[in-house]
Amino acid sequence: LQWPDQVKKSFEQYVKNGGGVYMYHGATNAFKGWSAYNQMIALGWRNKEFGIAVTIDENEELSITPKGEGENTGHGKRRDALITRIGSHPIHTGMPKSWRAADIEVYRYCRGTIENLEVISYAKDEKTGFNFPMEWVVTFGKGRVYSSTYGHLWKNQVWPPSMRCVAFQQTMIRVLQWLSGNVVGNYVDPDFPTTENRMLRLSIPK
Repeated sequence: LQWPDQVKKSFEQYVKNGGGVYMYHGATNAFKGWSAYNQMIALGWRNKEFGIAVTIDENEELSITPKGEGENTGHGKRRDALITRIGSHPIHTGMPKSWRAADIEVYRYCRGTIENLEVISYAKDEKTGFNFPMEWVVTFGKGRVYSSTYGHLWKNQVWPPSMRCVAFQQTMIRVLQWLSGNVVGNYVDPDFPTTENRMLRLSIPK
């Protein structure tokens, strides 16, 4: 599936002129051949010949995996993963250093240009034992772009744990505030998860 060229151009202008974009979960899998889109996401679901991958070392510094090395992008089984933030990005204001998020796919070896990339949180991949980006932001022109693998939703799923996850819900609100240029508050919900246990909100009432 491709967008018409005029739609692509309009989207690029929107972001360059200061628009905000939330790349929701698998949005980083899309549009492999669209150069500007690849710049916006900086890292995406691509094969190892496509571009650079990054891991996060014990000092929370980015470690580069060159094009052609490592693996193609992939992920293991969804699980309740420990998310650890890096630094003090406004999206994470007031949040703990680490928390347990529900039903997460940890993408390993996402590939891309890594231009203007800032990784703001990470999680460990069980297969490799490496830390890979969980959330990242990119500046594109005057615009802001946020990507993550929060919020997995598959066919026939209704209100799954990934979307009932308190960490996902609160983070999404903060991301939208940041993308729109508004001040992100420091309020943290009382039921925000600890490092040990995920926290889920109730299912949709029947």
